[in-house]
Amino acid sequence: MYLGYLVFVLTLWDVIDASPASKATQCELPEDIPNGQYRIIHGTDFVTGTTIKYTCNEGYNMMSRVDIRTCLIGGWDNHLPQCEEIRCTVEKTDEHLVTTGLLHDDSRVKYGHKLHFKCDSPKLVLRGPKLVSCSTDGKWSSPFPTCGENSTCGLPPAADFADVTDTLKGQYEDGERVEYQCQTFYTISENPYMTCSNGQWTGTIRCMKPCTVTTEEMDQNKIHLAHGRHRKMYSEHLDFISFKCNWWKSLQADSPGLRQQCMDGVMTLPRCA
Repeated sequence: MYLGYLVFVLTLWDVIDASPASKATQCELPEDIPNGQYRIIHGTDFVTGTTIKYTCNEGYNMMSRVDIRTCLIGGWDNHLPQCEEIRCTVEKTDEHLVTTGLLHDDSRVKYGHKLHFKCDSPKLVLRGPKLVSCSTDGKWSSPFPTCGENSTCGLPPAADFADVTDTLKGQYEDGERVEYQCQTFYTISENPYMTCSNGQWTGTIRCMKPCTVTTEEMDQNKIHLAHGRHRKMYSEHLDFISFKCNWWKSLQADSPGLRQQCMDGVMTLPRCA
């Protein structure tokens, strides 16, 4: 009786194992799409439950709202997605603007296409980029430029603790620039130039202040310079000065360290007691 029961169980298992529910259904090889490709994002083979995702090649946008398909018992769900070529519309340009790169037969250009610009007269100045390109979002990388009269600038503005290095002129052409130099011990911050642009000077000149340390200040804090015996010392912006405690003195617990940095005219001195 035991042997008969075992044969019955094994036979039943073979029936269950051979049933369609226990076998994964194989889907046909997924279809390719023009200007795109797919990849598996769930599963390992093209069987029920496997999901694939379609993406478009560079220069194309996905136009379909659904870009995934899943293998079901009846085959792949959803429709094949579509990729559309990215194109930018050529805008109406300034009447004095000369554009290079336009297509004669189409006002819409492909992704990556470049347009170059210049003005048709030396008396006019280009205001905006000299080059734009069609971007991945179907828009131009920058607004189209315009052409305007060449506006001049007067004397460059004065800057605190700085002087213009060149001989001053009464008038500057558009695009001309002047260089500034900070006075002794002052340090220029970032760009030392100002530029004439459309009749206005553009740019910011900032000179960072030096720090001064006197013997009176050091005596008050019971410190002295680690190197040298200057009665008054100048330190440029971002420079470091090292100090020492006077004889038989030690650094206070709440004091900053003995090596301090000048930050735009401010330096915190250590204190010893």
